[in-house]
Parts: sequence; structure tokens; C-alpha cells
Amino acid sequence: MNANYTVKATDLVPASPILDGKAGSTYSLNEIARFMVQYSDNSATNIIIDRIGGIQAVNNEIRRMGYTNTTLNRYMRIQSQIDAGLENYINAQEASDLLKNIYNNTLQNNNSEVLMLNQLSNNYYNWWLTANLSTSASTWDKPGNDPRFGVENDIAVIRVNGRAYVVGLLTQHTGSNGLSYTSKFAQLGAAIAAIMRQR
Repeated sequence: MNANYTVKATDLVPASPILDGKAGSTYSLNEIARFMVQYSDNSATNIIIDRIGGIQAVNNEIRRMGYTNTTLNRYMRIQSQIDAGLENYINAQEASDLLKNIYNNTLQNNNSEVLMLNQLSNNYYNWWLTANLSTSASTWDKPGNDPRFGVENDIAVIRVNGRAYVVGLLTQHTGSNGLSYTSKFAQLGAAIAAIMRQR
């Protein structure tokens, strides 16, 4: 992941807050992975998928980890693939289990897990489960949203008084703009942290 990568114009897709307009710029793959995790940069995500070996290689790794209800069927925001009816599927339990394993450092690559935890604790889009917890809990989370389809998701580790719980909430609401229910997510996260403080 220390290798460098020069971003190509063909890499760039919508909803890429860091790499938008950065064709010709060079970054380490670690930096690109950070853009993917911390900023939900779709171009960065597609680059990482390619560097892993493509969609099938990603799915092989998902299956190797024992997850059967999570599948990558297309790259991020490639309109022709969306128009063809290809969709990606995530499962709240499996995503929560993966985050738990990253938190507990029980995956294969210890160095990567420490790096991922650091990135997950500094998420730019801190609007959902962890929005109201900056002073009352330690948190690590990976949110995601898509205003076109009313999607709002967040998977988070919330730690209070040395005890940690993983919470996964995946939603899709007709009429949501991708940010419509941030306050509901935040209320749930705060309620969970409050219950944890009482135990």
C-alpha cells in the first residue's frame, strides 16, 4: 500500500470530494485508501477495487472472511453499470462483524487494522450514529449515503467506560435526500451511549 498511483481521468466518477479534478495527481495507495474510508470518495474506492484485482477478487476476499450476504456487483457511480441493473449488497450484521474484527484486531494484517481504526475514528462525515458523541464516547464509524435512492447507512463502534458495542443501521426511505434522517441516527447513537454509561 506504500506504492504510488497516478490518478487517471478515466478513474474519476461523481461524489469524489477529494479526487474530483485531480487527474494527473499522484498519491500513495495508503492515501487513496484513506480518501475512501474517511471521505467516502467513490473514485478512490474504484481505484482500490482495481488494485485488489477487480470485483471478483473483492468478492473472493469477502467470501474468505465468511460473509455470504455482502456482494460487490459493480464499481461506484458507473452509470452504465447502474443502468444495467447491477447493484451492490451489504448486510448490517456482516458489516458490523467486520468492524468488530477491525476493532478487536482479529483480521490477518495487524498493521492495516491499526491504520483503518485511525481512519475510522476521524471520519469526515460525522453526521449519523456518532454525531452527538464527540465528548461522551470514543467512536469508530463508516457511514454512507446516496441521495438518489434515499439511502442512509452507518456502522459504528461506540465505546463508553472501556466497553464497546457495534451498531449497524442500514436504511432506505422514499423521499429521503440522503441526509433526511441524520438526527434520528444521532439520537439512536446518543441513546445507546447513555444506556452504556448506566451499566
